[in-house]
Amino acid sequence: MTHWLARRPDDSEYAPFYSGYVSKVPDGDILDILTDQRASTVETLSAIPGDKLNYRYAPGKWTVMEMLRHALDAEWVFTYRALWIARGDQAELPDMDQAAFVANTKIDGKSLAPWIEEFRHLRTANLALFRTFDDDVLARAGHASGNRITVRALLYVTAGHLTHHLDVLNDRYL
Repeated sequence: MTHWLARRPDDSEYAPFYSGYVSKVPDGDILDILTDQRASTVETLSAIPGDKLNYRYAPGKWTVMEMLRHALDAEWVFTYRALWIARGDQAELPDMDQAAFVANTKIDGKSLAPWIEEFRHLRTANLALFRTFDDDVLARAGHASGNRITVRALLYVTAGHLTHHLDVLNDRYL
């Protein structure tokens, strides 16, 4: 039997919208993947040249800073959802209006360094929380954005969403 940390979520554990994110997560222990991702993300973000922070690869697209803020905000939201469901609360969780989140964040003149630190601390805290989850907790399902999702799937969505945005950063911005 596969240990719960290495077991990928089944398609029934999340909405089809998240399949692209889940598919970006390599096989293996999800906590190891999230831990490795913390170090590699800090390294990647630390190497972004200052003159690229306000760069948009096309009109109407987010700047590097806006995209990074979105990635941070999404990690906060996904983890909150995982905690909510893990603790057995069955109230429906709302959508995340990503455009509103970015529009209501003061980005002009901001330095990237505090956001890198925020990510490092956030991911460290999230890993501490995720390490408390056992098989029963990971299998718990709740509803967010009108869709059923399990705690296990939210760990994979967290990792895959960040991978998606780092791929976009490397392919389109840098």
